[in-house]
Amino acid sequence: DLGQLENAYWRTQKSDQLTRQIWDEKSAWQNLRRARRLAKGGDRDSLVKAIELVRQIDPSTQTWAEAKTDLQQWSQAVMELALKRWQQGDLQAALQLAQAVPYGLNLPAEAQDLIRLSYASQQMAAQQNAPSLKRIVQLMEAIAALKQITPQSSFYAQAQAQLQNWQAQLQDLSQLQLASAIASLGQEATYKLAMAQAGNIGPDRPQYTQAQTLVAQWARDIERLQDMPYLMQAQRLAAPGTIAALQAAITAARTVPQRALWQDAQAAIANWTARIQTIEDQPILDAAKALAAKGELRDAIRTARKIDPNRALYAQAKAAMDEWQAEIDRIESAEDQKILDQATAQASRGRLTIAIDIASRIGPGRPLYSQARSAISQWAAERDAIWESW
Repeated sequence: DLGQLENAYWRTQKSDQLTRQIWDEKSAWQNLRRARRLAKGGDRDSLVKAIELVRQIDPSTQTWAEAKTDLQQWSQAVMELALKRWQQGDLQAALQLAQAVPYGLNLPAEAQDLIRLSYASQQMAAQQNAPSLKRIVQLMEAIAALKQITPQSSFYAQAQAQLQNWQAQLQDLSQLQLASAIASLGQEATYKLAMAQAGNIGPDRPQYTQAQTLVAQWARDIERLQDMPYLMQAQRLAAPGTIAALQAAITAARTVPQRALWQDAQAAIANWTARIQTIEDQPILDAAKALAAKGELRDAIRTARKIDPNRALYAQAKAAMDEWQAEIDRIESAEDQKILDQATAQASRGRLTIAIDIASRIGPGRPLYSQARSAISQWAAERDAIWESW
């Protein structure tokens, strides 16, 4: 009906909004119906899956008000199962069950404490690969959850055992976050200050390995800052692109110490060496190609062979030589085939000696030499057999 109105707001925006809301409500009701069907089973897995479906319902929908009652009921049933597991000594299974239950529901105190313990464990598991700042936030949330577990709780001892370690981790991570912020300024002095900050985390601390990793990284950053002028000077020397300029750049790059930028310097040296070799050998390859263009393929190959295998242009020269040799073989094969065809024609008429003489024109190194020798051997054997019979 709204679509029939002249007012653009009611005809488009408001009708689209209501349409989306209808679809959201339909989707929410579908999830709730599926969850109720699952929950009728009453077993652990069915209840957990039912809770997962209800947790997907948008709290802004009208369906949520009804779904919340079911969620409270099913969560309480799951927590009863979780507490039984804990009483049986299987804390891991209890925590796993508690993870299915949303945080903050109105449940018995003991169940809420188990959920807090499970929530804290989830936060710690999730923060392993998270960025530093997010890890700090997750640690703070985990610690805050544990602190809500009172001394009267059955889970107090377990919470306290975790709390001390996580507080130490939070302290270390906060210190490393500060050190990283200092190091991000990218100056030698700030890197050294960050290294000193991270160095205060001793071997007995939980984040010692990460601290040492960052210290090593910042030490390499300092080396890069110190050695970069040498490499930049070499790059400036190489800019003209002449052989003399490139040789001067190589000499300068060899002064870079064997540490952070040494591999970069070696890569630059290899590149400039290849450029020098290209400048020196390009005229040879061009001359070889010019000879090949005139049909002087053997001379082209002899010229290209002057480029040694360890030179920059050798791969190009080798590819060209292979191509020219293939063309020579094709031409010689055609020539040899004519000779061999003539010899075969003579042999078919019984003129074996003439056939042998003709085929003998195909000398060693020719493409059809092996084929010619095989034919000659056969015709000689036939001729010998005839002479012997005479």
